[in-house]
Amino acid sequence: MTRSTVAMPDSRFPLMRYFAVVSLVVIAMLIGGAELITMREVREQLIERGESYAIRIAQHLNQDLHHRFGSPLDLRELMTHREKAAELQEDLRGLGVERVKLYDDRGVIVYSDVVALIGTDDWDNPGVQGALAGQVSSELVQARETVDVPGEPELVVDVLETYVPLYDLTNPDQIIGVIEVYQDVSDIRRQLYQLQGRVTVTSLAMMVLLFLSLLGLTYRADRVIARQFADLREASVRLMALQQTKDDLTHMIVHDLKNPLSSIQLNLQMLLQTVQEPLSERQVQCVERALQSCEHGMAIIGDLLDVTRLEEGRLPLQIEPLDLAEVIVEATNSLVDVARAKGKVLSLSLPGTLPRVLADRGLLRRVFDNLLSNALKYARTRIEVRVEGYSETGYLQVSICDDGPGIPSQFREAIFDRFVQVQPADARKGTGLGLTFCKLVVEALGGRIWVEDGKGDGCRFVFLLPVQEGHRLEGPVEEV
Repeated sequence: MTRSTVAMPDSRFPLMRYFAVVSLVVIAMLIGGAELITMREVREQLIERGESYAIRIAQHLNQDLHHRFGSPLDLRELMTHREKAAELQEDLRGLGVERVKLYDDRGVIVYSDVVALIGTDDWDNPGVQGALAGQVSSELVQARETVDVPGEPELVVDVLETYVPLYDLTNPDQIIGVIEVYQDVSDIRRQLYQLQGRVTVTSLAMMVLLFLSLLGLTYRADRVIARQFADLREASVRLMALQQTKDDLTHMIVHDLKNPLSSIQLNLQMLLQTVQEPLSERQVQCVERALQSCEHGMAIIGDLLDVTRLEEGRLPLQIEPLDLAEVIVEATNSLVDVARAKGKVLSLSLPGTLPRVLADRGLLRRVFDNLLSNALKYARTRIEVRVEGYSETGYLQVSICDDGPGIPSQFREAIFDRFVQVQPADARKGTGLGLTFCKLVVEALGGRIWVEDGKGDGCRFVFLLPVQEGHRLEGPVEEV
């Protein structure tokens, strides 16, 4: 006799492996993120420094141009006054500016260190358009420069191109042109990268130290978990062995009790039928009570065997389309007189036409018998059997309600287990196998059963049964 148990997993969670993989992934992501952040910060610092420098050059150049050409300033004069343009070039070299362009207010290059570019219309340049709109903008590019040594390859340098608007000193709101300043920022960029690199390396070193510390803690935790897992697995094996021993012992006891009880029952029946001398009334009562006890014991043995077969999947099911109303009416009719004798009302509410359900007739009848008998034991005045639901869902819902003391919420799952009863031992009225049998049968038929609060007092047992395909629920609910 083997009951379903929750088996231990074959292996425990690989904590160390999981921690190592996740940590390495996180560190790789942090390294990549640090590299991206470093590149962005270096770029922002280069642009910030370059724009500050270019603005100072533009201010100095603007004053120098106004001094040379007077106000209002027309930058196009630089293309005709070559001497003043040459003086301007010398002045810029004195400031350390090697490459620069000047644009007039129409985007035409009026001065450049590359003479061939003078007079070129560069209006489509976004930097020029932005500066003529009053915005300072920069672009970091890579450029190739030739070297004086023959045979040596060209140098690739980082160049910052900055566009700064030039204003008329006599009318500060009027933009008269644009200055484009070229700056070789390769050395500055290299220094910033080195500084950021040292910061990144320091941060990564701290992360590695933290990782190693956490790795040590994780290793110790993993060892503790491993020992606890081994202990738990050993306890699980012992528990399963004890459960198997208990089930085997129960199986043996049940089978060993069945034959003696059958023999006692048969002999008592023969005693009543074949006794030569009439028994006294008290003797008859004693024999009848003994027979009732035998029948009760045989019922318990039968229930226990059926529950065991259902748990093991060895109880054969005769699934067929059934008239549910017919089964319910048979079950309720068999208990109407019992209910009336106890002063209780047993009512039945059915739709006009019920679809057929797929079930085992004998087992389904026993489910109704168990649930109705259980309700009769605890109901104060009334029991109601009700069928509801729609076949579009594929199931019919059956509910059995009573107005008894009800079932506390903490026991609503456990009452379907073997031998579990809510009442104290001295007030129990059954074996504790009936609801277990009902649950196993309903689930074997493809349904589900549960208990909930009734309307007002008492409780409501509800279960679902699968409907034969193509059948529908029709007609109003009628009370019988």
